[in-house]
Amino acid sequence: MHHFFSSMAEAKESKEDDGAGSKGEAKPANRVLELVEEFCMSNSMEREFDQFAADNAEVFVKCLTIDRGGVEEHPLEFHDVYTKYLRLFEAKIEAFIESKGFAIQDFYKQCQEIIDEDLVYGSSRFFVEALLATAEYEMFYVLMKGEMKMKFQHLLDRK
Repeated sequence: MHHFFSSMAEAKESKEDDGAGSKGEAKPANRVLELVEEFCMSNSMEREFDQFAADNAEVFVKCLTIDRGGVEEHPLEFHDVYTKYLRLFEAKIEAFIESKGFAIQDFYKQCQEIIDEDLVYGSSRFFVEALLATAEYEMFYVLMKGEMKMKFQHLLDRK
């Protein structure tokens, strides 16, 4: 399986232009980023993440007691959930892109152009950077810990 997020990270790190096409060309592929952004920000994807968090709460509820009073290593099962998260959401985004008639490379190319262009700001750049951030374990951990706090706050308040 092609690894969506790792290819996104490679696009961020790469500063080489492959010379294919000019940035001024109006190509339908330029719309792919906008479509993916709408898809990822949809209520449907939010519900999917909420369900993912709920399905993995039994494992991740342990994060609520980590980091209290010292540095503690995360359980290996956290990384297993993280890997499952990457596979699930990579597949969803890739399937969406293909369902709209685009190749995944169209999306990678558009993301790379945005990251390479230091003067590009706005919602597209923010989206690409946020998508890359969610592919990092640390950000995933923060998101899951937030979900666990919302789900189990009543238990924490009793202590």
